[in-house]
Amino acid sequence: MPKLANIYLIFDFFINNADFRITRLRSYWADAEKKGAVESEHRYKLVNFCVYYVQRRLAFDYTARKFILKDARFKKNSVLTLKIISLALGMCYFQGNSEGVLSELKIMLRQYQNGAIASSLVVALNNFVEKSNFVVAEIRQKDEALALSIRYSCPRELVSHLISETGPEIAREILENSIKPPDAVFRLNCVRLHSRELRDDFLKQFGEKYLLDIKRVYRDMPLYSCDRNAFNFIVTELAEFKAGYLTPAGRSAFLAAYLLEAQPDDLILDACAAPGNKTTHIAELSSSAARIIAADISEAKIAKINDNIDRLKLSNIFTICASCEFLDADKLRNKFSSFGDETEIFDRILLDAPCSGLGLLRNRIELKYRFNASDLTNMPRLQYAILNNASRLLKKGGYLLYSTCTINKRENSGLVLEFLSANKNFRLISLKDKIKAFGYDFSVLNDDYELMQILPDGAGNEGFFYALMQKE
Repeated sequence: MPKLANIYLIFDFFINNADFRITRLRSYWADAEKKGAVESEHRYKLVNFCVYYVQRRLAFDYTARKFILKDARFKKNSVLTLKIISLALGMCYFQGNSEGVLSELKIMLRQYQNGAIASSLVVALNNFVEKSNFVVAEIRQKDEALALSIRYSCPRELVSHLISETGPEIAREILENSIKPPDAVFRLNCVRLHSRELRDDFLKQFGEKYLLDIKRVYRDMPLYSCDRNAFNFIVTELAEFKAGYLTPAGRSAFLAAYLLEAQPDDLILDACAAPGNKTTHIAELSSSAARIIAADISEAKIAKINDNIDRLKLSNIFTICASCEFLDADKLRNKFSSFGDETEIFDRILLDAPCSGLGLLRNRIELKYRFNASDLTNMPRLQYAILNNASRLLKKGGYLLYSTCTINKRENSGLVLEFLSANKNFRLISLKDKIKAFGYDFSVLNDDYELMQILPDGAGNEGFFYALMQKE
């Protein structure tokens, strides 16, 4: 654990702040370093601890609460006392010992409890952490959802949802994987690095520069992971990113451009495209030959897409600010004069729909605390409206790839089946053969490759849903 002075900064952050986004955590410690309160070599470890604690906060709260409830004297300032004890436990477990932490804890507790009570509590905590061998114990509850909720610091309502979607064993695996730190993953720009020799040379120099062990994620695909924590090795801050040689990518999200399988002469719509990672990937795979229209709902989102287009030096992507719930041929003609009178315009459409995001619990550490069950029912209404409208812009014989980064049948398979029931001129295409090309054993719910729900796994693949449909 870092110096004791940093312990007070940790308490300051978690006691006075409820925003657990990784960007907020990094910003807090970067500011502390600028002010001279944190040494640079400690900052990354402090970020790692904060991530560790956020991912396990409810488990430490549960343990801390048991200590407080043992003695009525702790009821005074019990909310603040609980936060302090929970954080102290987290620090002890993170570093694998209690050195320095409990002595500082005693000083802090004396501000809120009398000295004798604070001292007796610290003695009890010290005995507890040593006997626990610094391993979070299995939570014993008859209610399985509640036990998993506490152990993996995930709201009970969300745990119950995951159990209903996947079954208890898979739900447990998802939650277990959600508290593992993700590796940094990136794809190479194969337009700029257009030969294997160029790519190999780039990877060699990149690895030597940042002392990385780089591994290919999928067979023959330009997606790579490195042995650096994604929360501290920020690809978007690197010179190589700014120069357009690489782009951060999710393992499961990376599949989208390949599953869409754009052809050089295609006209493609990427609906809900911001920030443009999939848009630009489609462009790269087509060697800048396919024409792509990237649409999203606000100018701020369009600006992000354009930034990526410029950074990667791609010339075959065009943007339009529009809600894809209402986008039609007339709006497209007003923006792009080259369109004719036809209403069915596109050869292929990617709809990576806005969703509840439950497949990203490993990467977005704050997401589970922001879970709102109403999203599970409200999102499908918007998704269906976008899908139904976008489908009208697809040519006969064309392909529409619907995707989300969530685990919720109402947003995924249920929604697609509802759409197919109302649109008999669309049929599902199995993705099994396309998936084989990746040479990776994805965890797919029910082995269904038409309504393909990828489950989060130990390697870091996100929970993603894909359905490829052809218009007949």
